[in-house]
Amino acid sequence: GFYGEDGDGMPSGGEALTIADASGETWVFHIMGGLNETAGAKYEGQRGCLWVAQRVPHGHVAVVANNFIIREVNLEDTENFMAHPGLHELMQEAGLWDGKRKFDFLKLAAPDMRNFSYAPPMSPIPMYTTLRMWHVFSQVAPSQKIEITDAVWNYPFSVPVDKKLSVHD
Repeated sequence: GFYGEDGDGMPSGGEALTIADASGETWVFHIMGGLNETAGAKYEGQRGCLWVAQRVPHGHVAVVANNFIIREVNLEDTENFMAHPGLHELMQEAGLWDGKRKFDFLKLAAPDMRNFSYAPPMSPIPMYTTLRMWHVFSQVAPSQKIEITDAVWNYPFSVPVDKKLSVHD
């Protein structure tokens, strides 16, 4: 999950869910709270939660550790991405995306955990997310040689596992 409190001036932080079926198809689904609204905007009065989902590739592991992990969203790749209608326009209207650079959902929608406090007067916990991601990635894909960091955007959405995992892993 993702701590769903207000933060970084944005109401209702968000949520991250992982959905899998019996066949093993798995999706990571992110929901972010309502955006600030601009009077006269195309979507005026239609703010709510925005969402994006990405398929986890077969043979990969994704780690959702209280933060968004979906990065560059390719809405033309309908096999691997789904999103709220108007997602790009709404993010532009809210001033979160300029429409020119890559649409990196993590960078646009999540607070920087290195200096974000879940609840005042609690201090930030810079590696709250990344330490858990690094641990799982280093166990399931040591060949990737993923280094520990406090910058969540340095980690991939998912990694291919080095060997088939069991429930005991």
